Amino acid sequence: RIENSFRKKYADHKKTLGFYYWWINNDGDLVGITKDLSLYVYLCDTRHYPEYIDTVQLNPILPTHLPPQHAAVIKFVPNDYSFVDIDEDLRKRYPSIYHIEEMNGTRRMHSRHIRIDVYDKIEYNNILNSGTITLGGMLCEVDEYLPAPKILLCTKCNVPGHTKKVCRLEYERCRRCGNNRSNGDHKQCNILCHHCGGEHQANDYKSPILLEFRRNLIERLRENPNKLPPHIQMFIPIDCRLRKTEKVLFNENAKEYKKPVQQYTYSNSVYEWPMLDKPLKNYSYDKHLNNLQNELEAQKHKYQLEIEKINNKLLQYSTNIQKSCALMQTQINTQKGIIDSTTSIVNDLTLNMNTNIINIINNLIQLLYDLTPHDQMKNNLSKLKDDLKGQQHYIGERQTAYNNYIQNLEKLWLRQSNSMTELLDLCSFITHNDK
Repeated sequence: RIENSFRKKYADHKKTLGFYYWWINNDGDLVGITKDLSLYVYLCDTRHYPEYIDTVQLNPILPTHLPPQHAAVIKFVPNDYSFVDIDEDLRKRYPSIYHIEEMNGTRRMHSRHIRIDVYDKIEYNNILNSGTITLGGMLCEVDEYLPAPKILLCTKCNVPGHTKKVCRLEYERCRRCGNNRSNGDHKQCNILCHHCGGEHQANDYKSPILLEFRRNLIERLRENPNKLPPHIQMFIPIDCRLRKTEKVLFNENAKEYKKPVQQYTYSNSVYEWPMLDKPLKNYSYDKHLNNLQNELEAQKHKYQLEIEKINNKLLQYSTNIQKSCALMQTQINTQKGIIDSTTSIVNDLTLNMNTNIINIINNLIQLLYDLTPHDQMKNNLSKLKDDLKGQQHYIGERQTAYNNYIQNLEKLWLRQSNSMTELLDLCSFITHNDK
């Protein structure tokens, strides 16, 4: 029944109907995989299924969306026009609509975008060719739906650019909190991006790392559009466009791409003769190929010379930087030695000597205080003793501040020394690779 109904609707479809792969999942449902777009869309309509096959009742589980070839976008629909009214209005005008929804991330202060999926290809083309749809008393623009480029994202470390199979992280990182998934329950953990610290998951496109990776990917494809298949158009997100009119990327050689027309012959016709192939022209491509090979060799030689020239300059720059770093390291070590010597002299001759002198004078005053019988003399000695205590306290504070300053200089010297060491190691690595 399904095949007969499909053949009536798609009379030009000559392929064999069926699934490429099928299996029964854990829930007992039959799951099928097909690359036939027409068959996929046809099976998304429950009216095309029988209620029973023998004694088995069929309950199709349909996808949320149709393929992008059957999807369109209605842009800048007013927010004051409710979604219920939009759904009712569109389904009255277009009976073959499969699904209607607001597109995530498109809502603005006054408008948003609506995605519609349409069964009938003729009705879908009519919608796109019209270019506009009236909704809520406004004329809204209609354009084909082109999915944004998806990023190759590792499911183990949540970093773009590689897969889980080649990931070097020792544990599987939670995309919600960034911690080890094997430790604890990560279904209700706090959402905190481990890329930027934002309140979103690590695989969300709000992350600056994913946005930058996608921007670089689109930039590479923009520079080399010939790497796209000739029948593919790729949607460019708004934040990655160089100008407002730039919406899609496509292969510039697509105009030269023509799908070969297959000619079907029917074996049941005894009066039809098989079509003969067109005669081939005798044309020698040897000369053309030799010229092309010579040009490629010349370009390759020129490229090698440029690479060698760049490597020599890089090696020279790296050597100069190494010499400069070694000189700066020597200067830093010399300054460190001078500072250490000066610190030792200041501690011995100034701070420690003054402290010892004050202690000696203090002991002498205490001795005079004990020997003198006059009260006025004792009062004077007590005042002098208090003054010495104040001076001793002041010298102690200055010595503490001086020691803190010397410690900060030690830390600064250590950071400078480590930075110079890292820079020297980097230059040595570059020089070794160039060689």
